[in-house]
Amino acid sequence: MNLINLKKKIMRYDIIIFDLDNTIYSKKNYDDAAIFYISKFISKNTDLTLPSIFSELIKIKNQKKTQLLFNTFFKNKKVNSKKKIILKCVLLFQNFECKNLKKCKSLRLLIKNLFRHKLLFLVTNGNLNRQKNKIKHLGIKKYFKKIFILDDIKKKAKPSVQDVKFLVRFIRKHKDLKTTYVGDDLNTDKKFAKNLKIDYIFFKFSHV
Repeated sequence: MNLINLKKKIMRYDIIIFDLDNTIYSKKNYDDAAIFYISKFISKNTDLTLPSIFSELIKIKNQKKTQLLFNTFFKNKKVNSKKKIILKCVLLFQNFECKNLKKCKSLRLLIKNLFRHKLLFLVTNGNLNRQKNKIKHLGIKKYFKKIFILDDIKKKAKPSVQDVKFLVRFIRKHKDLKTTYVGDDLNTDKKFAKNLKIDYIFFKFSHV
């Protein structure tokens, strides 16, 4: 679905719940900047070169190994204080602030316009600090009635609705209003919408 079709379809609803990564913006904009920043850290603390580090990390990430990104990268490398460096890389990734996100293409303008006459919520899986930083630098926090960051440590992640009880109650209370969830994952996001007993709209930002 392209942006024009999304706009048409979304206007039928009164309550719109958004996913974050690859829905409101392209996650690649954040990941590439964060990985380049961490690549510089690794190059300063090892004998490895910046271009080779960045290239390999991107390759690993594109193989859907983001969760074990740095463990995979260092697996066969002879590096002093390997565990310490990996831990530092994880911390840098979780706390990275991509200040250029607001300049990148996103659904910010659409969300801003919807805010005037729709009820908006945001529900995202991911590390608490990382997701907060993304939301801050996208400049979208003020447009949502409530934001839920489900990190699977303190909050059970989608597709579970266990830790979005406020949202469940709100939807039930306003059952006369049409509600939908907009997300890019036909598995997790669609199941989440089903668990909330609401409609689902598939939208992947990279399709824009």
